[in-house]
Amino acid sequence: MNRSLRAVSLAVVIASMAAPALGQCVMFENRADMFRLADAVFAGTVRKSEPTGIRGFHVVTHRTSFEIDRVGKGQVKRLETIGTVEAFEPGTRYVVFATTGVPRALQSSLECGWAERASENGRNLQWLAEKVSRIPPTESK
Repeated sequence: MNRSLRAVSLAVVIASMAAPALGQCVMFENRADMFRLADAVFAGTVRKSEPTGIRGFHVVTHRTSFEIDRVGKGQVKRLETIGTVEAFEPGTRYVVFATTGVPRALQSSLECGWAERASENGRNLQWLAEKVSRIPPTESK
């Protein structure tokens, strides 16, 4: 087998191994694990959610703008826009565990359990309230 054919074969094998990992949820039952792995954790109300034009599964397909009232972790502004896998409902308050994606922007997902409506019986909000006192977001720049 010649050198270029081996290189192409290796590239195909590597690409086929990497692709499924990009399209999967990473879900946690333990909120402490999510908190540890998240780059930002906050509660806030959605001002708007608009499509990015990207289509696919487990990829950022919306830009969601939040007015944030509680920060549990990270540096977020009072008004913050993050990438989301699905549309969030405007006017609804959510608890969000977000990670930094590519490009270096925060992103989250309802489907994978990294965000949920902030109802009084929501387990993310209860967990956050027990672990973190009210911390205001930073002022917008």
